[in-house]
Amino acid sequence: MADSPQSNIVNFENTDLKLKLPCPRLTEDDAFLSNTPTGTLVYRIPAPHVIMGVPAENIGLHTSLTMIVSVQAVKPDFVEWLHCKNPNNCRLVYHRHLTPVIKYITPPVLY
Repeated sequence: MADSPQSNIVNFENTDLKLKLPCPRLTEDDAFLSNTPTGTLVYRIPAPHVIMGVPAENIGLHTSLTMIVSVQAVKPDFVEWLHCKNPNNCRLVYHRHLTPVIKYITPPVLY
């Protein structure tokens, strides 16, 4: 893992759609709460439509999306890809029927 938390790039891979998507960079709060010397990286996951770069209505067409998380550690000399030894430890599943949609607040979908 890179020494600076913000030098690490979180990636999501969806095998069903054959997509590998870089996520938005860590926020200052995420970087502050991370402790990279011990291997701890804090990252608040954005909404699926933000990750995939599509309107929120398009995500509603899927009942579930499975994403595998990996981290790209950008170091001065090279780039290192970090993956879980057990892929189930890095698997995130978004279920539409478990996600409430609340009217009159922003964003309308809470995770």
